[in-house]
Amino acid sequence: MLVRLFETPHLENMKIVQALLYSRDDDMPLLVACSSGKRVHVDVLRRRNILLLISDLNVSEDELQTMKSIYKASQGRPEVRYEVLWMPISDGWNEEHIRTFDRMWQMMTWFTVHNPRLMEPAVTKYIKEVWHFGKKMILVVLDPQGKVVCRNARHMIWILGNSAYPFTSTKEDALWKEETWKLELLVDAIDKKILDWIAQKEVLCLYEGEDIEWIQKFTTTAKGVARIAGISLNIVYLGKSISKDKMIRINATIEEEALSSSLLDLTSIWYFWARLESMVYSKMQHGKTVENDLIMHEAMTILSFDNSDGGWALFSSGSAEMTKRHDLKKA
Repeated sequence: MLVRLFETPHLENMKIVQALLYSRDDDMPLLVACSSGKRVHVDVLRRRNILLLISDLNVSEDELQTMKSIYKASQGRPEVRYEVLWMPISDGWNEEHIRTFDRMWQMMTWFTVHNPRLMEPAVTKYIKEVWHFGKKMILVVLDPQGKVVCRNARHMIWILGNSAYPFTSTKEDALWKEETWKLELLVDAIDKKILDWIAQKEVLCLYEGEDIEWIQKFTTTAKGVARIAGISLNIVYLGKSISKDKMIRINATIEEEALSSSLLDLTSIWYFWARLESMVYSKMQHGKTVENDLIMHEAMTILSFDNSDGGWALFSSGSAEMTKRHDLKKA
């Protein structure tokens, strides 16, 4: 039924949305407006661009916080009009699952189903087999007619945010053709002061590592060299893909000893590395390789640094010129 329904052109999206949420024809499903907790009629999604946020009950708070920020940034922009609908996927809905569902939607600011038990097993099967949902969250994009214009816009949205609206593969490809490898692409909006320094052509040093002795030695050396050269150097610790407890301890030491600036928001640290991974996946989806695409090559290089034991640093003045150094040994 769903296969045929998605293959059929529609004037608007209600048949599609109803089929995904609730199969009975004699009633229209209700939604929960997560920001208020009130039940609303599914008609609020009529003729809207919809991002179907599909996940299991283990979606991370980092992913939710990032999506909330992007969704909030779209509000008040008439040229960017879309709604987000969370469709939770679970192999069963016992009382514990329902409690988890209730706890999770209260962290959201968009819409979700009011009763996930009403979702048909055939819908879950379709989502897994046709949209290839596994464990990781996906964002399926429906246009106002209910047509699927992107089976997974997660990578596109992580990288480009609302600039990728209306989140079609064609739009993603067009934006990539305009993009070059530069510092603004690397850091995006994870920290406004970094973007300000780039705009002011300040000398920047972005670095990463998990060995606190190496961090102490590196920042001391970098400050000393900058002082001798008469350079005003802005040093920022980017964090690392390690446990949050360890990341909190490292950030605390950096702040207490005034070693450098750092990304104190752990979600920002997660987002920095998630965006790099998304760049690689997005480029792969468009047939690029590390041999023929500079952005993919540089993103892969920095990700390889994150997976190594040593620290690394990137120096830049302004936007275009970036010099990387990977430390071969721990201090």
